[in-house]
Amino acid sequence: MPIISGHSRLRMSRKYGPTKVCQMLVMMAGTMTMAIARLGAMLTASRPMETVGRPSPTTPLTNPATRKTAAMTMRKGSIMTCTLTEAAPGHNLEVTETAFAMDEGLVGGDQMRFDLVDLQLFIAVADQRSITRGAERSHLALASASARIKGLEDALGVALLKRGRRGVELTAAGESLLDHARLVIHQIDAMRGDLAGFASGVRASVHFLANTSGLSEHLPKALAGFLREHRDVAIDIEERESTDIAAAITAGAADLGFAAEHALPDHIERFVFSEDHLTLVTSRRGPFAGRRQIDFQEAGACEFVGLTSATALQVHISKHAARLGMRPHYRARLRDFDAICQMVAADVGVALVPEAAARRCAKLMPLAMVRLRDAFANRKLVICARSFKTLPRPAKMLVEHLRAEAV
Repeated sequence: MPIISGHSRLRMSRKYGPTKVCQMLVMMAGTMTMAIARLGAMLTASRPMETVGRPSPTTPLTNPATRKTAAMTMRKGSIMTCTLTEAAPGHNLEVTETAFAMDEGLVGGDQMRFDLVDLQLFIAVADQRSITRGAERSHLALASASARIKGLEDALGVALLKRGRRGVELTAAGESLLDHARLVIHQIDAMRGDLAGFASGVRASVHFLANTSGLSEHLPKALAGFLREHRDVAIDIEERESTDIAAAITAGAADLGFAAEHALPDHIERFVFSEDHLTLVTSRRGPFAGRRQIDFQEAGACEFVGLTSATALQVHISKHAARLGMRPHYRARLRDFDAICQMVAADVGVALVPEAAARRCAKLMPLAMVRLRDAFANRKLVICARSFKTLPRPAKMLVEHLRAEAV
């Protein structure tokens, strides 16, 4: 008996009984329903699903397929290809069985898809050397963070972390991704800051890292002149030790830096802004008041007045004292050079301060200045950037201003 569907016919052999015929009809109806549903999904741009704790996946076809042919090839060549072909109008749709064996894959070659949460999480994990602590810092559940890291590795096709009992270490690929991720996040933060500035009346900002000498002695006057001339630019200044500034500039975590030149690697661009000599200051009744210059080790037995231990310059001095085998005894730690020099003038102890600060304070206080012969005391202070040509326009404007102010 003939069974008619549209304009095509399927002739059933008389040897089949009613039960077998019904089973075949059910199978045919199911196949047709699945084929139509599948084709409809491909002819319509699908909307990404939202999943908890993982990036929003994208279905294989991000653009509508043509009505004639939709060919989908699975990645890595490990799964078959399949084609859905529409026959002439009015005829049934022929669908190969393999069409329903496909998972979601990549179309038109491998495409890497990340979101900012993934990159921020990866930076946090790399900094903390722990997925658990990285998840806490990123305000994510551990399971969610682990899934995101695994998703990154799967998307890239390479291991990013070496997992161990005591935490994680970055692979070579992980180190490379970390550099790129920091650059991306820095640019996003800069974009957000610039756009947010339009609403607050300040239209742009420059992220500037500087060491202690720069913040206290060399930069304030130059930066004040720039801000006075450019009312629509803000400068976000942060104090760091010179080696930390070098690392931040290399990673793209700041626009500009003000640091001692000896701490910078060769690939960082720079120009000299000023020279700085660390000078020992003592009271006029102090043990070295009559000397013109000394070695730092000669002052090892003296009592010192210094900066707070977290200050960039104090970290620099402490490192070199340790290399010389010195353990200076500090009677007081203060936050600025004026206060330190007042203590020294009162004969509390001696101190190492930048020459510019020492000369300024010696005009107002009874101080004696003694030059250090040690190499670490002579520093060229430079303005530095990863690349001056690629800086945002407000940062370029600041660079030109600082070039003009350089000594």
